[in-house]
Amino acid sequence: MTLRGRAHKFGNNVNTDYIIASKYKSRELDYNELAKHVMEDAAPGFYSRLSPGDFLLAGGHFGCGPCTSHTPRVINAAGGYAGQGQEDRPPVLRARPHPGRPVRSA
Repeated sequence: MTLRGRAHKFGNNVNTDYIIASKYKSRELDYNELAKHVMEDAAPGFYSRLSPGDFLLAGGHFGCGPCTSHTPRVINAAGGYAGQGQEDRPPVLRARPHPGRPVRSA
């Protein structure tokens, strides 16, 4: 399996509130609208730099923090895939292009 796309790297401890801020999750249910705010607090304007098939790569504890089903759905709605950190949270793993097969191991 060959995957192609740009890699957008983030550091360790990227929690679910960095992936999609709580201020949006509480008032919006449309994942396509939520996708416009993906990684907004960590990298302002990130959505405009994300292209379909791009990857979000992070170090350890990617997706730590409050467990939410919004996280993988927002990443997928934005057209991206989540990479594997050292200790991904299970909800974030569902944003992989092929669940169960790591995109990248740290």
